[in-house]
Amino acid sequence: MPLGEGNFYLHTTPLAFTNIQLLDELGLTYSEQVFSHLEDGPIYWDAYSATSERVGRRRNQAAGFGEDSRPSQGPLQYILSQPSLRWAWYLILALGLLYFLFRAKRQQRVIPVLEANTNTSLAFIATIGRLYFLQNDHRKLSLQKVRLFRNYIRERYHLTISPEEESFVPKLAARSEVAEQLLQKIVLMSKNITGSSFVSEKTMVEFHQTLDRFYKTCK
Repeated sequence: MPLGEGNFYLHTTPLAFTNIQLLDELGLTYSEQVFSHLEDGPIYWDAYSATSERVGRRRNQAAGFGEDSRPSQGPLQYILSQPSLRWAWYLILALGLLYFLFRAKRQQRVIPVLEANTNTSLAFIATIGRLYFLQNDHRKLSLQKVRLFRNYIRERYHLTISPEEESFVPKLAARSEVAEQLLQKIVLMSKNITGSSFVSEKTMVEFHQTLDRFYKTCK
């Protein structure tokens, strides 16, 4: 729904974008297709005000509002409209602020040092990798690496074009400052892994080493 210089995008099933759904190939493909409609620019995810019309109407009725009714003037509006009451209100606020500043300064407890936030995404990837490795399913692990590579390219370099397009490698080489020869090899191996039904351990190791060279040299 267009509004001003942007648009509202409404989605009725946010569970489709959770981690467990993105582990599945169909779920990841669905998410990629949904987010491919978004244009360049800031994107805001709004989950707080996701209230249906029926729930909103029921809440209005419980609060005593009809379809076209509006809330009446509140007590604070009347207080601020009277000079004497307005200054009394300001005085109460000032006294409360002074009390909070001086009283809290004397009785405030020692604030403990919080531990720094840790990046659990790497541990999550390592766990998934060990799971696939123990299953001896090199193709699944390689496909997971392909998906992570595509997500990395989309989030870091904002490339929405598909790796199968001819303009993908030159654009990625210009933004990442990585040699086109290395990128061509990654794209070719990704196509072979995606299109094959079996991936050997040697191919998986070579693909991992090639991606590792890219991650270490990209800008």
